[in-house]
Amino acid sequence: MAGINNKHVNNFKLELTLYLAESGETCDAINALSSAEVSVTHQTVYNYKKKIADEHPIRMAQWNSSFSNFDRIKQLLTYFYDNTIEERKEECKMKGAILVGVKEQQLHSMQDYLNALNIVFNYNKEIGHLVDNVVPGPRNIHR
Repeated sequence: MAGINNKHVNNFKLELTLYLAESGETCDAINALSSAEVSVTHQTVYNYKKKIADEHPIRMAQWNSSFSNFDRIKQLLTYFYDNTIEERKEECKMKGAILVGVKEQQLHSMQDYLNALNIVFNYNKEIGHLVDNVVPGPRNIHR
């Protein structure tokens, strides 16, 4: 690693030194590793952190100007779905469900799903339990 000077190795050296610095490693220890070409110098880490701190207000101003007020508020929203889930709880119950049969299916391809639906439809021809009900199935959404 010491003799290799490419972008990925240099990024690794910087990330390693950032980790060491944040872990409380001393400047002398970091510079010793830098002398062995395992990491970058403590000064490089300081300059990198200063650059990030200096650019932060500029980046925040750019981010703020790229959104309208509504968009900024929407970015900060946390959606709460518990009421909707509670309201629709009854719809998800299996009352009146009919077990058509148990058959192990792989369901890895569209054909596997179509074969599974054919089992249900063939049973429906005999019983008619799907009359006036919607059956989910594959469809082409790009009309």
